[in-house]
Order: sequence, then C-alpha cells, then structure tokens
Amino acid sequence: MTDQLALVPEEPAKLTERQQAAYDYLAAHDGVPVDELGANWHAIRGKHAAGARCDWCGQEGRDVVRSKALRPLVTYRRTPDGSLYFLRGRQPEPAPAPVSGYDPATAPIPY
Repeated sequence: MTDQLALVPEEPAKLTERQQAAYDYLAAHDGVPVDELGANWHAIRGKHAAGARCDWCGQEGRDVVRSKALRPLVTYRRTPDGSLYFLRGRQPEPAPAPVSGYDPATAPIPY
C-alpha cells in the first residue's frame, strides 16, 4: 500500500497590525495611492495628521502592499486618476468608450 499525503488547506496568512490597517483602509475606499496608505498608518501611529504627507508616506505604503501577506489580497491598476491599489475583486469598472457623435443612419454614403 502506498502512503497517501493528506492535503491540508493552507491557512490564510496572519496580518500584522500595519497590514490589517492597510487592508481595512483599502476595504473602505475604491482605489488608494500608496502615499495615502502610508499617511493613514502614520496618522494611526500619531506621527502626523491623515491629510498630511511626509517624505516617508509613499515608502511606508509601498512596503505594506508589497508584503508577503497582503500581496495576494491586493492588486495594482493604472487608472485615469493615477496608479491605485485595490483589494482583489474590487477593481474599478472600465471607463465608457468616448462618444464619437457618428450616427450611421444619418452619415452620407461615400461613392
């Protein structure tokens, strides 16, 4: 008889306090730039107000969304509003196609 390997489902990664704060912030917003994520964490820790930005906000936000635990939960998209991060499954809807004004019913027939 051959040994059978038991398939054990992989447990979801445990999030640190910083990762959980970033996840919660992403869940509450539709697309977030990295400097806003960093500023939110700095505000939680009392470094500055959430609306303020320091030189380290961008790096702090970038580090947390690239962390091993959050990487499978977060996706990056370039949007008309800039480069934003979203929770997987909450990506923005594509922008509607521009209206050209062309109406085939009233267009002249080329000869």
